[in-house]
Amino acid sequence: MERAVSLHQEDSMARLYLGLTLAQSGDRQRAVKEIESGLRGLHKWLDYVNQYAASSYGQYWDPTNEIRSEIKNGLAMISAKETDWQKLIASGEW
Repeated sequence: MERAVSLHQEDSMARLYLGLTLAQSGDRQRAVKEIESGLRGLHKWLDYVNQYAASSYGQYWDPTNEIRSEIKNGLAMISAKETDWQKLIASGEW
């Protein structure tokens, strides 16, 4: 995952999965940074697709905001005083 991120720094999915892997291995400090970056990037991408490709392929990406809602939940968990890592990992994997 680190190699994927180093080769493609704008790949939000790679960042998310790197963060999830780090969290599961116990490196929570690095995990937070990567998970947050990945989630924010995915949210921005979904907003972009929804706005600029709504009449074509964009209509099929998160039409009910279910994915973006889960991303917001994950970001809220990161911002919480105490992070529930099991929930955050499950949310990110979903």
